[in-house]
Amino acid sequence: LFGKKAQDEKQARAEEERREAERRKREVMFRQVLDIDPEDTLAHFGLGELCLERKQFAQAREHLETVLRHDANYTVAYLALGKALLGLG
Repeated sequence: LFGKKAQDEKQARAEEERREAERRKREVMFRQVLDIDPEDTLAHFGLGELCLERKQFAQAREHLETVLRHDANYTVAYLALGKALLGLG
């Protein structure tokens, strides 16, 4: 039983490490876009979503509010911003 639990925990850690590596790749891509165009809504939205995944709610809020300042019709950003605000309490 302990061997199975340890194996499951090891697999869960490996899966989380894989997910975080994927997040880092996406983050680099979005930041490269923002280096070219600091107002790019898709890149800000992507970074906001990444921050939500990492439970970095204040940073998510900043990115998502930037999206909405530039495009008030970016409706999915409102939902994501709501999640960030809930995370902030």
